[in-house]
Amino acid sequence: MPRPTRLEQLWSWLQEDHWTLVLLVACLALALAPIWIPQAPDAAAASADLLQAWLSTWPVHRALSLKYLAALGLFTLHRSLWLKVLLAALGGLSLVRGAGLLEAWPRLTLRQRAAHLGLDLGLLLLLIGGLEQWYFSHSYTSLPAWPGETLSLPTPAGLRLLTAPASSRPAWQQGYLLLPRQTGIGLRVEAHDPQGNALHLITRPQEEGQTEWHFAFTPETPEAYCALPEVGLVFRFTLINRAGQAALAVEGYRQSSGQLISSLEIQRTMHLFTEKAVLNLTRLDVQYVDAISYPGWPWAAGGTVLLSLGWLVKLIPIEFFTRLSWRRR
Repeated sequence: MPRPTRLEQLWSWLQEDHWTLVLLVACLALALAPIWIPQAPDAAAASADLLQAWLSTWPVHRALSLKYLAALGLFTLHRSLWLKVLLAALGGLSLVRGAGLLEAWPRLTLRQRAAHLGLDLGLLLLLIGGLEQWYFSHSYTSLPAWPGETLSLPTPAGLRLLTAPASSRPAWQQGYLLLPRQTGIGLRVEAHDPQGNALHLITRPQEEGQTEWHFAFTPETPEAYCALPEVGLVFRFTLINRAGQAALAVEGYRQSSGQLISSLEIQRTMHLFTEKAVLNLTRLDVQYVDAISYPGWPWAAGGTVLLSLGWLVKLIPIEFFTRLSWRRR
């Protein structure tokens, strides 16, 4: 019998079943890595300058480790070389195993055919799911999750509303992985005139007024503004540091002259009285959430199930099927 050539040995080596398990573990690791490694928003993932700007918001003492992690593409996993290599491996192994299955089909038993079909179709579904992830996935970072309210995601398909996680654990909703991150300070602002009539607040010119606004504060966004155009007042809210503790301060100005009329530190709940308006301020704890879409998750889930079934059929002793067949008789 002639000795196999190097090419035949490589062909046989690539068709070994353990490679399907290796790729399945790699897919799961890539999908779950964002739980521990925060992902940059889409704009930062597409631009080196924006990625550096995003990294600059992290603590200074972690700058060196962040530099190496960014160089490895770990903050942009769904756009990185890691995903491209994994997709290439899935595609190549699917072709090799498919060709090998067609060649060996007449010599295989029914059990072997079932196991091979489960493994090969599972790889194909993982490949389809990975391609969808590469082309259509989106990530959103530092979304303020207000208690009892929804998260609004401006997706390409329109506004998507999700329920904010009720705890600090990751949550899965409508194809999105929601990852609670740090807790910050928020502020709810309402206003009324001395007679108790609600006043409309705006945060920028030509904006439609609302009777209630929520503001979220972080070290990167320590200020917020709102105005009461009906009474000509402007307010600035500032995140400050008091002996190592974060606090909020409010300053009120006349819109016409810029004259300072009030300056206070905001307590948990307080009312700021002026001549023409009363400002109701409520300090809130706000949880910031990262959201990552997984558009290919149905394909990936189906592939994982088929691979698991293929391995189950492969590993169950043949005596099990023999006994099962005998009992049916």
